[in-house]
Amino acid sequence: PTVMATAKVAYASAAADGGRSRCSTACRALQSLATPSASISSGPVATTTALASSANPAAPGQSVTFTATVTGTAPTGTVNFRDGGATFGGCGAVAFTGGAGNVRTAQCTTSALAAGTHSLTAVYSGDAGNLTSTSPTLTQSIGLATSSTTLTASPNPAAPGVLVTFTATVTGSTPTGTVNFKDGGVTFGGCGAVA
Repeated sequence: PTVMATAKVAYASAAADGGRSRCSTACRALQSLATPSASISSGPVATTTALASSANPAAPGQSVTFTATVTGTAPTGTVNFRDGGATFGGCGAVAFTGGAGNVRTAQCTTSALAAGTHSLTAVYSGDAGNLTSTSPTLTQSIGLATSSTTLTASPNPAAPGVLVTFTATVTGSTPTGTVNFKDGGVTFGGCGAVA
């Protein structure tokens, strides 16, 4: 509305003076007013995050490198590696160390995952130009460690009726659980499920 009103006033003034040059000057001025420049800004773009493992399954205590790949518009920021929603192995707020342009990667190496199955995700923090995103769940398997058990008796040999102490020594990856002492396949002397 402001541009139209200015156009009418300028044209009327030029017509009253009867000069073409004056009208041309006014029209050129009005053209610049009628086509104002506009600045259009867009918000942050959507991103995608993918998570990969260097060893799956892995043995207990084995170092595994997890790589998060974030795709966006020259993304910056950090990645949080999570196990069931909780950061694991000191892998929180990991900066990008690889990739270029619109695809960046962040890595975390850890041996802290216990034996079992883990539901892992990578969460990108986002930045001014990129929205946050979370990777699909990666199921990481950590196998059971091998164990060995040795048995000793004291005293050995022993006379009938003498109290004998049996000691089972279990070696593994921080073993827990119980030991069942058996004689020919049958638990003896109340020695079943000994912690």
